[in-house]
Amino acid sequence: MKKFIYFLIGIFILSFLSLGYFYLKSVNIPILEPKGLIAQKELDLIYFALILALFVVIPVFSLLIIFLIRYREGNKKSSLRYNPSLSGSKVLESIWWVIPTIIILILSIVTWQSSYQLDPFKPISSNLKPLNIEVVALDWRWLFIYPDQNIASINFLEIPIDRPISFYITSDAPMNSFWIPQLAGQIYAMPGMSTQLHIEGNTIGEYNGWSANISGNGFSKMNFKVMVSSNSNFSNFINHIAKLKNNLSLAVYNKLSQPSLDSNYQFYSSVAPNLYNYVVEKYMSPNYVYNSSNISNMGGMKN
Repeated sequence: MKKFIYFLIGIFILSFLSLGYFYLKSVNIPILEPKGLIAQKELDLIYFALILALFVVIPVFSLLIIFLIRYREGNKKSSLRYNPSLSGSKVLESIWWVIPTIIILILSIVTWQSSYQLDPFKPISSNLKPLNIEVVALDWRWLFIYPDQNIASINFLEIPIDRPISFYITSDAPMNSFWIPQLAGQIYAMPGMSTQLHIEGNTIGEYNGWSANISGNGFSKMNFKVMVSSNSNFSNFINHIAKLKNNLSLAVYNKLSQPSLDSNYQFYSSVAPNLYNYVVEKYMSPNYVYNSSNISNMGGMKN
């Protein structure tokens, strides 16, 4: 009877693990399919924390099952006897204090190291010059400005493969969160502040970007498309947009910044000078007036 019970337990555990494995293989979970340098490092960290947690979870639940079977009230063969004078076991006390302490120490070291390695403000080391992109979260769209190329896009982002990307991120609407799961973790976009994020796409393809912070009626549609392309295709993209003769002036931007559920892609062949800095500074100085030739370079912002 005892062997049969253990057999059933083994079948249950094996079935549970098999179902979990086939489920993960059948569904698309972006963070488990990294296509960029930073996303891969983040996934490695997730796996490490999971394996470390299993050193606690597996023994604890295994002992729980064993105790439930072996020391249940109906088990007349149990060796457990009531002993009111029983004192603590030094061996057991050492086990359940030393092992958690070691695990916490390991996690502390890994957390310390990864906090620096995956710091979103830390540039990616590369022989290539980073591509600067300014990101503005709107109600409920994403504006991407390529300051060095003097173009912009709405809800569409194209970047070259194997080249570091330096994002400068702010919001001209309620606080939001910028997230491309397969390329990097999320980072907040806040009015009056400029945050940074550095990524690098290592696989050519099309990926999804999301808003990871509830920000109103259009939150669920506040998605954007990310294309990681070859250098030649990226150059073609830049040249194609530059020929559109569609200017993102301050007046056009003011219309774009109004709440809208329009999630269509839009492209602009030129951008009002220092537009990104203006978006940040107007929240810091309520009476601030846009001046394309006189906007300070604050923090990590680009002129």
